Amino acid sequence: MHAIARPSRGRFTYFHAAFRQLLLASSVLAPVAVMAQPVRADGTSVDIPANTTIDTGTTGGAAGMAIGARNGGVVNALGPVTIVTGGGTAHAVVVTGSAAGGGSISLEQGGSVTTTGGNSYGLWAVGDGPKAGSIAGRGLTIDAAGTGAIAQGGGSITLTDTDLRSRQGFGLHALGTNAPDDVTSIRATDVNIVSGLQGVEAYGYSDVVMATDKRAANTITTQLDSAPGILAQTNGTVQTSGGLVIDTAGANSQGVLARTSGMVSIGSGPAANTITTRGNTSDGIQATQSGTVRTSGALRIDTAGQDSQGLDASGAGTIAVDSGTGAGALTSIHTTGQNSAGISARNNGSVSSVGALAVSTQGQNAAGVLVSAGSQVSIDAGTASASIATQGAGSMGIQALDGGVAQTRGSLAIDTSAQESLGVQALGGARVTIDSGAGAARISTLGDGSEGLRAEGGSQIGASGKLAVSTQGQGSVGAMAQDSQVTLSGAAPGDIQVQTAGLDAHGLVSWASTPGASASLSASNVAVSTTANAAIGAMSLNSGAALTLDNATISTAGEKSFGLGALGGVLNANAVQVSTSGAQADAAGVIDGGTLSVTNGTLSTSGANAAALSAGAPLGATSSARVSNTTLTAAQGPSVRVDEGAADIALNNVTAVQNNGLWLQVGSTDAANPANLNITVDPSTLVGAAVTQAGSTSNVTLADSQWTMTGN
Repeated sequence: MHAIARPSRGRFTYFHAAFRQLLLASSVLAPVAVMAQPVRADGTSVDIPANTTIDTGTTGGAAGMAIGARNGGVVNALGPVTIVTGGGTAHAVVVTGSAAGGGSISLEQGGSVTTTGGNSYGLWAVGDGPKAGSIAGRGLTIDAAGTGAIAQGGGSITLTDTDLRSRQGFGLHALGTNAPDDVTSIRATDVNIVSGLQGVEAYGYSDVVMATDKRAANTITTQLDSAPGILAQTNGTVQTSGGLVIDTAGANSQGVLARTSGMVSIGSGPAANTITTRGNTSDGIQATQSGTVRTSGALRIDTAGQDSQGLDASGAGTIAVDSGTGAGALTSIHTTGQNSAGISARNNGSVSSVGALAVSTQGQNAAGVLVSAGSQVSIDAGTASASIATQGAGSMGIQALDGGVAQTRGSLAIDTSAQESLGVQALGGARVTIDSGAGAARISTLGDGSEGLRAEGGSQIGASGKLAVSTQGQGSVGAMAQDSQVTLSGAAPGDIQVQTAGLDAHGLVSWASTPGASASLSASNVAVSTTANAAIGAMSLNSGAALTLDNATISTAGEKSFGLGALGGVLNANAVQVSTSGAQADAAGVIDGGTLSVTNGTLSTSGANAAALSAGAPLGATSSARVSNTTLTAAQGPSVRVDEGAADIALNNVTAVQNNGLWLQVGSTDAANPANLNITVDPSTLVGAAVTQAGSTSNVTLADSQWTMTGN
């Protein structure tokens, strides 16, 4: 953070000594209007007449102080006053407490306080615990070269209907003793703060409470780098109620920052509270090092800089936002810079959102939700809905990395529009859970290489309830488990919808990408549709991969777009209805030593040279298929086809009567790897010829079956 000189203990002691000497040398003012004469109350009471001007010129230090009270002294302005100091560290209004008493200053009839000397505070209340000094101001305009108002060491300040400007310091600064029983406090109602550095800070068990009465909102604007709008640190707390508007301009200037066990609580206002940051590395809200930020009511966050997250929790920091209910209840987060996630949790940070939520990002590599390193993000829309939209390349809707956990509940919409922008990604042992509850979830991607759901590197993705996944780009798989686990669980038929439109955009994929790896994808009550070429409906790829379907509908329209594909992996399908319409788009295929099981279903093709069931294997491997209680239909191809290598097929209670005249076709175009089929048919009905190409073999075993032969 940008450094500002804090009143140290040494400086504090010096101030007391200088102040004591000055008080001893000064006479107490009579209650009449004066000019250019400081006011001192050391254990006495002083009234300042209305319309008094106190100007200490360029005198610096304690001698240049305009108003001072100590040892129980009391200063009371009877009307508006004008206070001006021009010397270095010539603080305008100072009250200090001691063992002899606290002291108080009242400026509650309006007026102005101006300091122009270096590091000169407007108001400063310091003291000794419960005997600390207090300052009350109302209707003031404060323009300070240093901090506008500072309460320190048990001091307290109360401001109402005040406009405060600090050119090089803080707006409001509560600087506690870092003891749990500290009573340092600032109370501010209806204030407008413009500051060079922090707008509001609470430090060391001190607290700042802000509220509104007649004004629509308290406003905080900061102008320099490293200048958060609100900062709570080292057990300090800031609490706001009523309207709040925060705007920061500099780099590394968060709208709200809680760190080192600091806490910020932002209450609801008559309209949405707003937080805007314009500089790079300037998050809207950041909680770190066990800091906590909580918000309630409608909230809008906008960040414009690079690396500027909307919400960012790290280092055991916690952020909790609750939009509330009713008209206008919404937490809205928008970022425009690259690497600027809408919501980010890292290094054991935690973010939770309750109620309506809308997250949008525009920059590259700007995820809607980014969670990593053992952190957690929870989104619970309740009866409302949550939406996440990204526009930049490489900007995932939800991205969970390195053990991060993301959970959503309720209605959810995720939209990504650029390339390599997945809807949901879990990587490196991460976990993502989507539960639509009584609502519905939707994931849509438009760019190439933008999967709807992808779990990789030992991660997990689970979706339950109603979920619709749609992808448009090339290679944009609907849902993929790569060396990981994906579970899609619909409560009723068709609750899970997966649609892809791009080339090579498979519907469901389970992929074991390296030897010894394992992958698992299971889907129940699912409907899958692909429309482009080479887009398989459901595929299990390589040994170690498993894909399970229960109560599924699979439809493909493109050329070579199989309905089911066991490509070296295991694919089990129960109660599955498969239809393909593209040329060479087999309804189900098992190759590369894979294993396929289909029960209680239909395998239907209408495209040219498309088989209902096909098999093949490389040299040294055997592919196997078990099909039972299923109907095979191939309008322009054979019911069963074996292209090359060894295959082991069992048909049980299968009907294969509609085909191109062949219920079985066996052959190979590779003389070094002829087809070798062992097929068992047990009570089934077959129509058509069985043809085996020269050089290949087929061993057919029929039991309690009917074969109506139309050829050899």
